[in-house]
Amino acid sequence: MMLTMRTIFTWIICLFALSPAIAYATQCSAIFPGSNSLASPSGAVLGSDVNCDGGSCQPIPSFEQVIPLPTITPTTLFNNNNLSDGVYEHTGWGMGNGQNVNFNGSGTAVIYFNGSVDISKNTKINDNGSPSNVLIVVYGSLTIRQGVDINAHVYVAGATTIEKNAEFNGALSSVGPINVVEKVDFTFDSADVDGLNGHGFCDSGPELLLHLPLDEGTGQTTADLSSYNRSVILGNSNSIDSRDPTWLCEASGHFMNFNRSSNQHLEVDAFTPPSQGTVAFWMRASSLTNARQRIFGFGDGWEARWERGDRRI
Repeated sequence: MMLTMRTIFTWIICLFALSPAIAYATQCSAIFPGSNSLASPSGAVLGSDVNCDGGSCQPIPSFEQVIPLPTITPTTLFNNNNLSDGVYEHTGWGMGNGQNVNFNGSGTAVIYFNGSVDISKNTKINDNGSPSNVLIVVYGSLTIRQGVDINAHVYVAGATTIEKNAEFNGALSSVGPINVVEKVDFTFDSADVDGLNGHGFCDSGPELLLHLPLDEGTGQTTADLSSYNRSVILGNSNSIDSRDPTWLCEASGHFMNFNRSSNQHLEVDAFTPPSQGTVAFWMRASSLTNARQRIFGFGDGWEARWERGDRRI
């Protein structure tokens, strides 16, 4: 894939300290998509008196699965009546019937289970609290016994069974099928998903996919400061040719010239722009004209440009 940064002028334009950054992230809302509580690529079997926001729970959408799941090393069963913002790792459920699990403060408690989980009957999790405060991640199957009251978002890598007379406020995304026995009320508000702090499991903010400072001043490659450390070369080869932008420098640092007439550009190896995202860059042109001018683009798919020299980008 070619990442081009060039002008449509027939003369050279200087791009000073050009630093494009492309950001995109899988949102928590892709894992918990709504429009009601339930999501599963394997479908759901719903018994009598099962309601989502007072109406039908159908259709059941799919969702973006987390593959691979985060690596965890739990050693104990969950036996905790009070949660706060942070990450908890456990091997299974260790609390008896009728226990309360409360959340205190702000943020999100993310509770990981590295196997299957069986939540005891009449348990109350985050009772009357916001679902954005608790995120439960189950690496196996999940069973929710009768009379359980949950205010949380729940991700299940296996199948999910919910017994009767339960209440569930939040989102449930189950890779395996969902079986709801009877008399269960689900409520969902997408604002609660937006309020999650996934602590690395999911992200409500963008992920930096590419960051090129273009300040080395020499060589046939330029650094990518994102965590991906992608390979970025000048021109279309590791050899010097006319398609290479030119390294320049001045007192305040190095920068690059891109000459449109020689098709000067950068190429990023194994990078496909995401379907959603943001591109940001900083530049200074040596001169402008009063005609529309291209300054940045991905192939011929889209571009950023000066509408005219006396107008904004």
